[in-house]
Amino acid sequence: MGAALSVTQNILHAESIQFQHDQMSILMTGSKVLYEVELTAPNDGRTCKATRELEGKRFQFNEVPDLPLPNCDADNCRCVFLYHKK
Repeated sequence: MGAALSVTQNILHAESIQFQHDQMSILMTGSKVLYEVELTAPNDGRTCKATRELEGKRFQFNEVPDLPLPNCDADNCRCVFLYHKK
């Protein structure tokens, strides 16, 4: 039961982050402001190795990886996107 709950939480978190990313995309449509996107998670020792490897790397808006990352090894995905103006 615990594993199923964890998978469900990861899916819901990923869907929430994707929704936020989609909303940001809508806001940017027609905007001259360009953004780069950074993937991050709380630094409390429970962040997955996949995110730690990408920490600090900035992506173009249309190149952001899907969450949870394919090789995520965290019990619960807690990754978020940070948006930086170029």
